[in-house]
Amino acid sequence: MPWEGYNFEDAVLISERLVYEDIYTSFHIRKYEIQTHVTSQGPERITNEIPHLEAHLLRNLDKNGIVMLGSWVETGDILVGKLTPQVAKESSYAPEDRLLRAILGIQKREIKVGDKVAGRHGNKGVPSRMNVGQIFECSLGLAGSLLDRHYRIAPFDERYEQEASRKLVFSEL
Repeated sequence: MPWEGYNFEDAVLISERLVYEDIYTSFHIRKYEIQTHVTSQGPERITNEIPHLEAHLLRNLDKNGIVMLGSWVETGDILVGKLTPQVAKESSYAPEDRLLRAILGIQKREIKVGDKVAGRHGNKGVPSRMNVGQIFECSLGLAGSLLDRHYRIAPFDERYEQEASRKLVFSEL
């Protein structure tokens, strides 16, 4: 909807309510992997007992030396306590001599100015593109509101029948 020129060209204007109610807040999941190797000086170990580090730096590690599930971590926090024996220039590891651990981290991110917003129909705030699916969905929403009915349209519904969305919309209008 145009609003005093703020949505010019590919700009998208959103309501403050969407920000305050976390409607456009997204969660990003990242995977971190750690490997342990057997070196000529001995095996690397994953532990929560790291010498020369203060206890508050290790506060998120469980008894096995891996960050506890549900911990709030920030940039710079230790996710895995890994001890490596002092090695002088060793770079070759046999594949059977390593242990791989994976850690998943999740980041909550609120929408802010400059973020790209896209709709279900491939529109990225570009007004010159005609998104027929979006027009059908809006028309069905209006019909549902007037008829006091609810409809569910699945993405890629043409896999069930050719022109499925269009037929549903026209049957209700």
